Amino acid sequence: MAKTQEQQPHPNTWNNSKPPFPSLSSPSIHSFLYLLFFSSFSHQKMANINNIAALKLQLYNHIRSMHDEGLVNQQFLQLQVLRQPFRCDIILRLVTTYCNSCKDLFSSLSHQLDQERVNYERLNDLALDFYARTSSIGAEGVRRACASLIEACERKDKNGCSLALYWTKNRFSYLRGRFETLVKMERNIIYLENML
Repeated sequence: MAKTQEQQPHPNTWNNSKPPFPSLSSPSIHSFLYLLFFSSFSHQKMANINNIAALKLQLYNHIRSMHDEGLVNQQFLQLQVLRQPFRCDIILRLVTTYCNSCKDLFSSLSHQLDQERVNYERLNDLALDFYARTSSIGAEGVRRACASLIEACERKDKNGCSLALYWTKNRFSYLRGRFETLVKMERNIIYLENML
């Protein structure tokens, strides 16, 4: 009796056969395509996150330096908590608005002092407005200089007013330079955060 020939398995069923290439609907190909097309994006995103962290550290050190110099007080530090994801430009807008309003107030104060007969009541009102705006943003150095201007107005001392206004402008000019650096940092942070 002839020995029945043992049937060999079809090559496609061999255990050591090459697995078929996954279809587009398989989870593995989804992972492959994600890595292929989005790996560079992920690297860029991570780089932006690192840059944001570095800028925020620089911003923190800049604000701390301003506080240590007496340029700003706790009021300005408390304003930082207003910075939320949906209001990320709040500090930028507050600082910009303050600086623009100071420019207008300085012009009005100088105009009043240039008059032959100074209207000290009007001058005092302007100085009080300047003081209130400065206090609200926590610009300590400028606030102190402005307090001297108010005192000179109350004494109706034209020379004292001129000198106090000079020092107020001087302190504000230095603060504005520091604010400009702060605003630049804030804008860079906002730009990078919008790219995430």
